[in-house]
Amino acid sequence: MSWLIVSPVFDTVTQDCYEESRDALEYMRDKVKIVGDLSGRAIGCGEVEDALKAEPEANLAFWNHGSEDKLWGSETEAIIDLQNVGVLSGREVYTVACSFGKTGGVEAYKVGAKAVWASTEVVTYTNDAKEEFKEAFTNGIKRRVDGFPWKECLEKTKNRMTELIDKLVAEGKNLAASCMTWDRDHLVCYNESPPPPEACPVSRVMAGLFGYRVLTKLRKVREKLGFRKG
Repeated sequence: MSWLIVSPVFDTVTQDCYEESRDALEYMRDKVKIVGDLSGRAIGCGEVEDALKAEPEANLAFWNHGSEDKLWGSETEAIIDLQNVGVLSGREVYTVACSFGKTGGVEAYKVGAKAVWASTEVVTYTNDAKEEFKEAFTNGIKRRVDGFPWKECLEKTKNRMTELIDKLVAEGKNLAASCMTWDRDHLVCYNESPPPPEACPVSRVMAGLFGYRVLTKLRKVREKLGFRKG
C-alpha cells in the first residue's frame, strides 16, 4: 500500500490541517510507502495530477479546504474537481475537508475510486480541543494503515469520536463536543456502503441492477451521442 500526502497551507485553518497531516504522516511512515508529500504551501492542480499519474498504485490522503465538488490547493485553484476526478479511479481516497462527500466524493466513487472517506457537510472544530480533533481527523487513516478494512475504520473512528465527545462534555467543552458530534454524524466512507440513491427513479434502477460505475459509463455514452439529461 502506498500513499501520496497532500496538505497545502495558505491560511490559519490550513496550518491546523497541516499539523494534523504531520501527525498522520509520522504514524504512516513505518507502515506504508509514502510516494510524495505535497504540503506546507499552496499546491497546484498539475503537481497533484503529475504525482498521481507517476504512481498508478498510490492512494491519496488530503487535509485542507474542500467544497461540494472540489479539494482546494490554494485560495484560487482546486487540485481535484469534477473535470479531473477520474485521476482518483482505482485509488483509495482519504479527505479531511468540508463537504466533498456530497458531490465530489460521490463522483470519485462512480468513476472507480476504491474507497472515498469524506464529510458531507462543513467540517468544524474548536481551538480549545485541537488535540482531540487531531485524533479524530487522523484516526481513520491510521486504522487503515494498521490493516483494517474501510468499514471497520469508519466504525472505529466514529466510536472513538463518541468517546472524545464524552470527554469534552466532562471537561465542560460543550461547543467542542457539539462540533465533534456534527463531524461524526456527517462522516462517510463510500466503499462497502455506496453513496445515497440516485434521485431519478430510472437511475436508481440502473444503479441497483448494474452498479454506479456502469451507470456513469452509460451517462457518458449518452452525452457523446448528444442526448439531453433528463
